[in-house]
Amino acid sequence: MGNKGRFVKGQSGNPSGRPKVPVDVKEALAAASPKAVQTLIELLDDKTPAVRLRAAIEVLNRHLGPPAAPIAAPVVEDARRRLVIDDVDAA
Repeated sequence: MGNKGRFVKGQSGNPSGRPKVPVDVKEALAAASPKAVQTLIELLDDKTPAVRLRAAIEVLNRHLGPPAAPIAAPVVEDARRRLVIDDVDAA
């Protein structure tokens, strides 16, 4: 059958890396950032509770970073005394 669609071992599947954001786009976003921040701050006082909550989450995520997401996976001990998570040996 072959390995159609698979990466060659030891070779990057994306040798060029992530495409670069054009300088003019970066500059436009940097210029708009203060207004975006001010909008988020103003939305903290919105009449709608859902809007206030979403604005608060966005402010906190940008200031503190998003919360760590827990991994929900069954953990069992196999015969070799190593942990197995979701049928993949933990390294």
